Amino acid sequence: MLLLPILIATTISVTSGRSVVPESFKASTKWRYIGCYTDKRPRDLTSYHKLTADRYGMSVSRCYDFCSGYNNLYMALQNGNECRCDNGFGRYGKEEESMCDEPCTKGSGDNGDGDEMCGGDWSNSVYQIRDKAATEITSGMMKLSSADRKLSFTALGDWGREGSHQRRVARRLADWSEQHKSAFTAAIGDNFYETGVYSVKDKKFQTTWKNVYTQKSLQHPWLVIEGNHDYYDGNAANQVKYGKTDSRWVMPSLYYSMHYSVGGQDVHFIFLDTDPIRQEAEYHQYKWFKNELSESKADWIIVMGHHPIASAGSHGKASSTASMYDNIRGELVKHRAALYICGHDHFLQHMVDSSGVVDYIISGSGAKRSTSTYPASLLNLKEKRINSKFLHRDYGFVGFEIEGKVIKVSYIDEDGHEVYSFSKVNPRATGPVIG
Repeated sequence: MLLLPILIATTISVTSGRSVVPESFKASTKWRYIGCYTDKRPRDLTSYHKLTADRYGMSVSRCYDFCSGYNNLYMALQNGNECRCDNGFGRYGKEEESMCDEPCTKGSGDNGDGDEMCGGDWSNSVYQIRDKAATEITSGMMKLSSADRKLSFTALGDWGREGSHQRRVARRLADWSEQHKSAFTAAIGDNFYETGVYSVKDKKFQTTWKNVYTQKSLQHPWLVIEGNHDYYDGNAANQVKYGKTDSRWVMPSLYYSMHYSVGGQDVHFIFLDTDPIRQEAEYHQYKWFKNELSESKADWIIVMGHHPIASAGSHGKASSTASMYDNIRGELVKHRAALYICGHDHFLQHMVDSSGVVDYIISGSGAKRSTSTYPASLLNLKEKRINSKFLHRDYGFVGFEIEGKVIKVSYIDEDGHEVYSFSKVNPRATGPVIG
């Protein structure tokens, strides 16, 4: 069990006449030193959010500047030259302070006295950098309740490629959103091809988003998660940072949740950061996800991520979906989530899990299209007894309407045609939650 220490004044240990705890900690109001903790593989704090010393060196303040961009709770320095960020720590236990006595790597022209420590060999100097995790949407970010009896929203994946198809889908998205009074658009990853955005001032925010989705009905909140292309070149934090400059771009963290109240019902939305999950079954995010589900008293649970649990496309092979299937699918079934919504494969698809509890929705053709299915992926669906109900290899998006105990899911192509739809009764209203 992970036990987080209470953040009170820490006794400063001294090795060879030198304080192991960085001097900068004592005067800082930005971070709070917690202690020295063991690291192993898989890493305690994810390597997905990692900064390595370069010509600028490494320091506590530089690590803080990097990690604060992700809105994470904690940062850790290791081996004098590495910085990692996450919302948890301590899975391998605490170390003696003397194990975190590696001086921070100096940058070029740095004439400092070398008193600042940056962890040790497989030992993390851990700091808290926020009072509270930024993993929940608040009323200050968007309206969280409606007097209406129906909640409508859309999911748009793989939309960040400029061109005529993106604009055609944008117009149809606006039409559907206006007709159904959509509360928000879920932007479910690969928001900016090919390598994300390089800063909060990147012109792609304007050219790929604002200049394309101009219609009045789309000036509502966009709830954003990232895809693999958004992660390229270490740019993942920039979309989180951008949310601090534009209230429509709602992304408090790389993963988060919200509760939306409509018609006397609580709809619990969980937004996952799936790129780390599919690579290394990220420990602290997975722990947070399980806790969100186990503590939820909501009437509905709907989960979104970029990567599929199952798919008929090129990303549906067993080797590609194993971590998502092994770590996420069971929790969805156990807690009777109604839907898992994703993109990544560039088409529209509907599948039903072998349990009959959760339906898998792929909306991955907002601006890219795939015209092929893959035998290995189809075999994976068959082996896992996942029933593919519908597959449409064209541009489009998916719309959702919740009313009472029923959700309607509509697949819309770039010409505005509803090419497929189905309705489903809330599984949390028809059977017990397990565990």
